[in-house]
Amino acid sequence: MRVGSAILLTSLTMAVFQETPAQIDGSGTEIPAATRLRDYLLRSRYPETNRLLKSDDPSLFETPLLAGDASAAATITAFAGEKLHHGSLRIFFRVSVRQPGFYSFRTQLMAETGRPLVEALLHQSLGAGEHQLYFFVYGKALRDAGASGSFVLPGIVGEKLPEDGITGAAQQGALSALRLTYKTQPYRSAVFTDKEWTSPEKQATIRRLQREIRQENMQKR
Repeated sequence: MRVGSAILLTSLTMAVFQETPAQIDGSGTEIPAATRLRDYLLRSRYPETNRLLKSDDPSLFETPLLAGDASAAATITAFAGEKLHHGSLRIFFRVSVRQPGFYSFRTQLMAETGRPLVEALLHQSLGAGEHQLYFFVYGKALRDAGASGSFVLPGIVGEKLPEDGITGAAQQGALSALRLTYKTQPYRSAVFTDKEWTSPEKQATIRRLQREIRQENMQKR
């Protein structure tokens, strides 16, 4: 069995963000760098692959997926346990891949009461064969969601994504969902990190926006 190396959506999102020197609001006005930095800091408290859920968010199996049937390309076979690692949670699962390509997987963590907590994503390039992968659930996201006790995961949905941005690729589309409930062991909120997420890409984006703020301030003089 091969263990794939995670390719987080964070790096993809940061690359796009860094290529955009200025952003325009709905009225056609350029958004000041200070505003963009403030908004970015709010958005980046967690990895791009984690999101706090609201009560009116779609359930896991109602989440819109790519059109097309890719069920022949890969099968999500089972959950494979969990591990608390440096104040965050890893939820392991297994995938059998028949067609190599770039795949996306999604799950949701719920409280035992049914209250939605956190959505977790994994985007990864996979070769043919059996793989054990994991969803990374950042500890601060769980703390901020008020999570404690055991968490319930209703299953996993997945997609085979277009290669090199080419839509309509062979077997692009949704995989067959894993409709198998997984329940974690109980956790106290205090075991999860309360530190905001950081990464080299995040720090580079912050530095770039800070430079833009200084440039804008100089232009006002």
